[in-house]
Amino acid sequence: IHAKTREPVRDPAQTVLTREEVVYLASQSSLIARDGTEYQIADSAAPIRDADGRIVGVVLVFSDVSEQYRLQRVVVENEHRYRALVESSPVGVVVHQDGVLTYANPMALKIVGAQDPGELLGRLAIDFVHPDDRDEALKRANALLAEGVIAPMTELRYVGVDGRVVDVQAQGIPVEARGQRAVQVSVMDISERK
Repeated sequence: IHAKTREPVRDPAQTVLTREEVVYLASQSSLIARDGTEYQIADSAAPIRDADGRIVGVVLVFSDVSEQYRLQRVVVENEHRYRALVESSPVGVVVHQDGVLTYANPMALKIVGAQDPGELLGRLAIDFVHPDDRDEALKRANALLAEGVIAPMTELRYVGVDGRVVDVQAQGIPVEARGQRAVQVSVMDISERK
């Protein structure tokens, strides 16, 4: 059956006989054993040909990928949970790779006075740090990437898209984004407190 729709999947042996070629089942296929146990499977079917090239049978090859499928679902669920948490966070969150901003949550946009992510993404993260604080910010980011450890919370000044100076507390952590090393920074506007 198809794991999501629960509809029967076309018999792969019949498909091979019709097409006369190797076929692969949909990646969402489940096999139900006689005892009712369900297995997520990856499989294929191929024609068996005699010396004259006529199809005389079909071979089915499949493997139990239930654990990989379960782990994939866990990863997707965690991704959705993480995204919901970050998107609704009262703390600004940005991610930069090689110093270039690749992500900014709604609170990060608000902190620097941006209306949409396009105003930040693709720009250098350091452009939003006050010129007097840039050396320290760069030193911290480089140390974080070199050592792979969480950078302690620090106070900095950011410069908003409108030039307004914002006092913030920021903390960076090393992360992986799209298979590459990156830095995720959590930012809190402390202007009122200051």
